[in-house]
Amino acid sequence: MYLFIFSISSYSFSQLAFPEAEGFGKHATGGRGGAVIKVTNLNNSGAGSLRQALQYTSGARTIVFEVGGTITLTSALSVTNGNVTVAGQTAPGGGILIKGSMVIIEDSNVIMRYIKFRPGPSAPANEPDGLSITAWGSDIVENIIIDHCSISWARDENFDIRAVSSGKVQNVTIQNSIISESGYGSLAGHNTYNKTYYKNLFAHNQDRNITTNYPTDGDFFDFEMINNLVYGCGSGPGLAWGSKHTILNNHFRESSQESIYNIICDYGSGGAGTLSETYAYISGNIIPAGKTESASVIAPYLQSTPYASSGIVPMEANLVAGDILSHVGASLPNRDAVDIRLINQYNNGNGALARSGVYPQIANGTAPVDTDDDGMPDSWEIENGLNITNASDRNIVQADGYTNLEYYLNGISLQTSGVTANAGADVETCEGESVTLTASGGTSYLWNTGATTQSINVSPNTTTTYTVTAYNSSGTDSDTDAVEVTVNSIPTANAGQDVETCEGTSVTLTASGGTSYLWNTGATTQSIEVTPNTTTTYSVEVTENNCSSTDTVEVVVNALPNVNAGLDVIIFEGESTQLTASGADSYLWNTGEITQSIEVTPNTTTTYSVTGTTNNCSSTDTVVVTVETDTVIANAGADVETCEGESVTLTASGGTSYLWNTGATTQSINVSPNTTTTYTVTAYNSSGTDSDTDAVEVTVNSIPTANAGQDVETCEGTSVTLTASGGTSYLWNTGATTQSIEVTPNTTTTYSVEVTENNCSSTDTVEVVVNALPNVNAGLDVTIFEGESTQLTASGADSYLWNTGATTQSIEVTPNTTTTYSVTGTTNNCSSTDTVVVTVETDTVIANAGDDETICHGYEVILTATGGDSYLWSTGATTQSITVNPTITTNYTVTVFEGNNQDTDDVTVYVNPNPNVAIVNGDNVTILEGEFITLSATGANSYQWSNGATQPNIAVSPGATTSYSVTGYINNCFDEKTVTVNVLETVEANAGSDITICNTETTVLTASGGESYLWSTGETTQSIEVAPDEDTEYSVLVYNELDADEDDVMVYVTDCSVDLPEEADEFGFLVYQDAIADVLKVKISGFQNANVNGVSIYDISGKFLLRETFNNVQESTVVREINTSSFSRGIYIIQLQYDNKSIVKKVPIR
Repeated sequence: MYLFIFSISSYSFSQLAFPEAEGFGKHATGGRGGAVIKVTNLNNSGAGSLRQALQYTSGARTIVFEVGGTITLTSALSVTNGNVTVAGQTAPGGGILIKGSMVIIEDSNVIMRYIKFRPGPSAPANEPDGLSITAWGSDIVENIIIDHCSISWARDENFDIRAVSSGKVQNVTIQNSIISESGYGSLAGHNTYNKTYYKNLFAHNQDRNITTNYPTDGDFFDFEMINNLVYGCGSGPGLAWGSKHTILNNHFRESSQESIYNIICDYGSGGAGTLSETYAYISGNIIPAGKTESASVIAPYLQSTPYASSGIVPMEANLVAGDILSHVGASLPNRDAVDIRLINQYNNGNGALARSGVYPQIANGTAPVDTDDDGMPDSWEIENGLNITNASDRNIVQADGYTNLEYYLNGISLQTSGVTANAGADVETCEGESVTLTASGGTSYLWNTGATTQSINVSPNTTTTYTVTAYNSSGTDSDTDAVEVTVNSIPTANAGQDVETCEGTSVTLTASGGTSYLWNTGATTQSIEVTPNTTTTYSVEVTENNCSSTDTVEVVVNALPNVNAGLDVIIFEGESTQLTASGADSYLWNTGEITQSIEVTPNTTTTYSVTGTTNNCSSTDTVVVTVETDTVIANAGADVETCEGESVTLTASGGTSYLWNTGATTQSINVSPNTTTTYTVTAYNSSGTDSDTDAVEVTVNSIPTANAGQDVETCEGTSVTLTASGGTSYLWNTGATTQSIEVTPNTTTTYSVEVTENNCSSTDTVEVVVNALPNVNAGLDVTIFEGESTQLTASGADSYLWNTGATTQSIEVTPNTTTTYSVTGTTNNCSSTDTVVVTVETDTVIANAGDDETICHGYEVILTATGGDSYLWSTGATTQSITVNPTITTNYTVTVFEGNNQDTDDVTVYVNPNPNVAIVNGDNVTILEGEFITLSATGANSYQWSNGATQPNIAVSPGATTSYSVTGYINNCFDEKTVTVNVLETVEANAGSDITICNTETTVLTASGGESYLWSTGETTQSIEVAPDEDTEYSVLVYNELDADEDDVMVYVTDCSVDLPEEADEFGFLVYQDAIADVLKVKISGFQNANVNGVSIYDISGKFLLRETFNNVQESTVVREINTSSFSRGIYIIQLQYDNKSIVKKVPIR
């Protein structure tokens, strides 16, 4: 939180690029105060073109447009001179669309607004991006803001931020822009710092939404991604280990046609960074269901506050779409059809990945009149009180720091009255909660709480009014507004008293204390009815004035008792019996008695019920007391029907013993009569003193005779109908229940049917024999000449019928034209048909030289002709095939002969040139160990490097000298080149150990650690011999081609004889580079002993760079500082001229 507040305060009162500018690039000055350049045509280059204004014009400038439409680039457009504002919103008609190649920003302080960048698939392969910010060599490119632009259809990245070699890019913002429909959305490379992606729409990009590499310096902040929409893309941000970044309040959303990768923020090794260096602040983002916000490997490095911030006050992610969709992208002067489609797809939830599309028509329009060419239309100047003939009034600076021209470009009137403070709408909150208040209308703010931020968090205990004073940038104008924060009390939730109930019994719970209720059952009524099976706790959230609290109530469920009234009882009339209940604590019989046991004497069979109670829960059981008399009433049972041969069980009742007319004395008997038979039974009471007789008739039905019909023969694939008889209902083994069924078996099959009548049934089967179809063959197709006959012979059957009417196996035919003959063959009454084609040819020859061929330059191809029996090519060859290797596209003809007939055809061999691949770096390049270098190939459309890379530019950092080869392709033709990256070890200078000698002695100093040596004496050998008269420090510069290091050694001199008098200061010359700043320091001492003419600086090749003079010097010692910020790294020659002499030193500049 400390860093966040600090960064806001450090930016609050600095001039913004325009009032809505945000992020690290928001302080870009652009062309403020400079010239106005007008783009008057849509040409690729030349006077009045955008290229002329951006690439070939220098100085602070604002570019406005007097033409609208499409600019087709034939090569990359480089912004080589910064301090420029590109105001696309000034274009008439439909605005400006750039296609055909990429735009590269290579210098600082650039404001780019309302431009459509759509390079398309035809852009050169070595210019693959849409919009790129690039620092070359040791350049520093900084303070760039891209606003309301639309970037799509790039071959590689739509938006690219990169540093090549030791260059650096920093303080960049892209905001309110659409980055869409490419393989890659945005890549931010190493050595690029402090980048802001704010309120952009990333749509339908496959990958890199956003991808970063590890910055070279791990202490720098990488990027912040705030309030962006990422829609219909294949993946989210790809982040390098060691990166320090913020991903805050973005909305990641899938389309109906594209799902995003499972891990939204994914991590990998994108450079030299380590996982432990990572500082990730990821918060407030909306992601699709089922997705993971960040890779698990990064969990230990997720932080609760940002590492750094540009001062953006983010909105909630669910509000972003509503805030930006109406204006995002190049919406001024008008959106084109591409952006309209993308916004509609977002709103409709559809759209798929894409890399190109149909270019829209961009209307030209007419620019407004601007008499003095100051970039402000006459109508606006008149409306705002300016002079339409005074061009200089464009650069008048207003109190807020903006010029009149910027007022026009930003859509602001000069006639506005000052600051209008807005503290925001009144807010309601709950006791104990905080709320954020945000003011607007000024550039700085002062709340009555003492806070000076635009937004404040407050937690009042009671309803409170907060006031804010808004100031303009100069502090000369202010306005005050107030906002009321109403604090509502938190209601006291009451779910009611705990309740006891019985299993299976419902209970009503009623809450109180608020105006709305939410139970944990999902119910939203004040009262709910519940029927829990076990003891359960219910909770309710009670709400009033959007404030809520929660209470619980327990419903204790008691089990029902398991009441048992006892077993049923049989007694005789006049007898009594005792009934005893069990399973409960208390009882209530339907007789009114409340004892556990009761005695009853019913006159008739009676059911008694008892209700048992335990813990206030009751259940009931019954017992039947059957009362019998001694009177017998025999019952032999109901009459029965059965089938022949089957048995049936007869059961009597009404007595205690029985006698059947079969002689059986059991209550039940099994009988199997052959015909309908009547059976009688006599029933007796228990004493045998009373009896009664009854009869039952067993009707015996005949079994029907099932008939499935005669066996049938049929042909393969032919259906047959089977019909059964003999009953009134039928069941086939196919499941059919109709009397007749239709079947089409593939092989001989047996079908069965069950026939039923009077509940008696029998079964029969029928076999369907399936005969195979004959495999009729009419013979091979035949070719004959006009007037010839041919014999056709069929096979595969027993008999034949031709479509000519013939019934023989073979027939002879003499057709005049190509004719198809058919024959039907029959075996076992089964038939099939085949055809044969008799082709009738004439003696005409038709030559065919083959299809056109395409080859690469230097390759050969075989051409083969057909259509005759001899051939004559335009090359003179008489073979059917010839081998040719033309150097240019060539047409070859061939004459085909057959008998006395001939015909001619031709074939074209197209020759594609081989690409002339070049490696921009040359055959050899040298780096220091641990450094990266970008190898760049040109001259082809696609590339394949030996390390597997397929882009024209690759960054490599070999540990040892390594050769890289690249193969370039154009139309399947290729060329290969190789570059060797020589890796030099870093230099560690060692001048040797300090030594002591006598003043009469000499000593040898030997250095080590590099390839070349330069001593402070001027000598360039590894070892030098010295004989100093006094204590002397010797320094040695040790260096190789790319690196240098310095060390020193002390030679202490001891006077081994007599003391010597002290000498006056001698003439001295020392040159060294400042350890921190880009400054070369030249120290000259002993001016009183020499006449110094000056110091000249040359590069290692001897090219003169600059001269420093020393005139009117009064001091004995002078130190001059020479700015070397524009010097490339390397060894430089410093020459001192004095007294018609010179001293030369070699110095490394890093």
